Amino acid sequence: MLGTDSLSPTPPSYRAVHMVKKRVLIPLLEIGVPLLLLLSLLIFLLMFNYYSPFPSCYEGDEGIAERRAREYFSQKYPSRPISSFSLIIYDMENPLFKHHSLYFIKLYFTKYTICFPKSTIIDYWVPNDSVIIAVGRDKRAFVLPDEFNSAIVREDIEVSCEERALDIVSFYLFCGGRKLLYSARDIPWSEELRDVIEGLKDTVKPPRILKKDDGYLLELFSWRWGRNGTVERWIVDIKENGVINVLEKTVVAQIPKKS
Repeated sequence: MLGTDSLSPTPPSYRAVHMVKKRVLIPLLEIGVPLLLLLSLLIFLLMFNYYSPFPSCYEGDEGIAERRAREYFSQKYPSRPISSFSLIIYDMENPLFKHHSLYFIKLYFTKYTICFPKSTIIDYWVPNDSVIIAVGRDKRAFVLPDEFNSAIVREDIEVSCEERALDIVSFYLFCGGRKLLYSARDIPWSEELRDVIEGLKDTVKPPRILKKDDGYLLELFSWRWGRNGTVERWIVDIKENGVINVLEKTVVAQIPKKS
């Protein structure tokens, strides 16, 4: 005969536990395990992005320019992790460079690398730095203006007139965040700092160009942007192949911007 215990009904507590297990725990496991795996994958990708030497957001020539820019900024800001360099790349054109693609790259310090789409507009967010990269058809990349001469000689240009020489030096200055000045009125803050600019009107003159046997010698003035604007005087030698040699550069004035 079977014992009375084997015929007794299932205790309510057991049925409740079984119901919770069936309706709650099992679905949680079915959902939770994939979520846990996905979370682990995301953490792995985040760690890879953080520790990857040069995380990349762009492809093709833009990707080459991006990697060169990251190398440049990592040397310029060695105390910052490369993963905090978020870049936005803009296409550029200049008639001097026919065999190189030019890219203007803005640097933003962020918590970790952000891949901005090309259509992103964040001009209200002031970039921490910028650089211009030239990428040749052979995929070699050059930082401008630091490697300006290495890039310009590959263009096989001929500096045969004063206008050409002035175009080259003007773009060279632009690559370094500067503007060629023809008078003190060309200083961007001239309206706000009229009294200060007035004192420079007899100093800042249009570029003077002297023809030499192998090129041109230029004396000129520039404006450099920054927390304080800087007026600089240059003496520059330009060879017939476009190579620039800075013979002299002096600070003429530093002008604080009015808030």
